[in-house]
Amino acid sequence: MEQFEIKHHVREVLNQEILISLATTDMRHQPWASVVHFTANDDFTIYWLSDPKARHSENVETTKRAAGTVTLPLDADGKSIALQLEGTARRIVGDEVNMVRDLTERRRGKPINPALLETRTFYALVPDRIYLLHEPLLGYERVELLLSA
Repeated sequence: MEQFEIKHHVREVLNQEILISLATTDMRHQPWASVVHFTANDDFTIYWLSDPKARHSENVETTKRAAGTVTLPLDADGKSIALQLEGTARRIVGDEVNMVRDLTERRRGKPINPALLETRTFYALVPDRIYLLHEPLLGYERVELLLSA
């Protein structure tokens, strides 16, 4: 599968799904998984809004790394399509907060509850690896989207 095809399918998955299973670890290498609502930009950066006191948020602040899976519902033939991602994670600060809020609101089609914005913080996962698992096209193989450094 050519890179432009992989990129197309990755975008399709990110545009069709709203939940990511986010994996983080703490400084003692203890793993933690959380399901969070997300949105993505055109460069495949994943954004989510979380309580800064949540375990995954504290892990991001500490280790600056995260991974995740985004999985579509099974198709009519019972076949799966999913993404696996890993990369650098960080808290969103400054002017970037407004950009992420606007992107999230456009994706959701409605404003974020202002009370949530008072108690929650935006975070980002900037992937350095993305794998596409597309059973209808690839069987049980996966392909990597090559991301420029």
